[in-house]
Amino acid sequence: MPVVVVLFCAFFVCGLAHLYLLDQVREGLSRKHPDLWCDLSSGTRYEISVAARFVRKRLDRGLNDPELTARTRRATISSYVVFGVLLAFAIVALTRLGRS
Repeated sequence: MPVVVVLFCAFFVCGLAHLYLLDQVREGLSRKHPDLWCDLSSGTRYEISVAARFVRKRLDRGLNDPELTARTRRATISSYVVFGVLLAFAIVALTRLGRS
């Protein structure tokens, strides 16, 4: 199987895992901190983008909530993994290293 296909499948799986982890952050935030959730999500269409912004800005630091901090840390690490796999996929696809 060509390397490009393997990397694309890895990117797809990592992307789905990242979305799942963002949903876990969203669920924890809306359940434990509903007032902050309402403030962050006002005027947005997609709840997952609110969770992504929460993770990207590391807004969990001031909440003193170890469970939410752990979820945010996992989502942050998964975003780095997704970016790394996407970068590897782009390099292989553009340089044609993955041709068999």
